[in-house]
Amino acid sequence: MIKNKIKQITKKRAIDLTNSSVKDRGVYFVTLHMKYIHTWEQFAEALGNAFQLPIRNEGFDGTKDWMEDLEWLNKYAYKLVLFDFFKLENSEFKALLIKFLTCIVEWWEKDIVQYCVNGESKSFEVYLVE
Repeated sequence: MIKNKIKQITKKRAIDLTNSSVKDRGVYFVTLHMKYIHTWEQFAEALGNAFQLPIRNEGFDGTKDWMEDLEWLNKYAYKLVLFDFFKLENSEFKALLIKFLTCIVEWWEKDIVQYCVNGESKSFEVYLVE
C-alpha cells in the first residue's frame, strides 16, 4: 500500500532528492522556491505552471480539483519540494498550504480509490525544506 507524506527535510537532502528524481522518468518532480511566493494566488499560479494545470489559479477548490486529476502528465508518482517553506512569515498562509497539501497527498493515497471508478493510488510526496 502506498503511504504518501509531507516531510520536513534539509536543504542537502532536497538537493540529493532532486538529483536522484530527475533520472526517473516515471516520477513527475517539481520544485518551488517559496521565497518568491507570498500569497495563495502566487502559489496557485506557480503550482499550476509547474503541473501544467489546464486552468490556473481557480482558488483553493479549483486548484485542488486539478491537482486531484493530473492524468495529462501520465506518471506513476509525484514529488513536490518546497524550498524556504519555513521562512514564510505569514502563519495563516502556511496553515492554508499545509491544509491544501494534506488534501492532495490523502487524495492520491486513498481517496482516489474510494471516489473514482477504477481509481488507483499513486505516490505523491511533499518535502518542506528547512
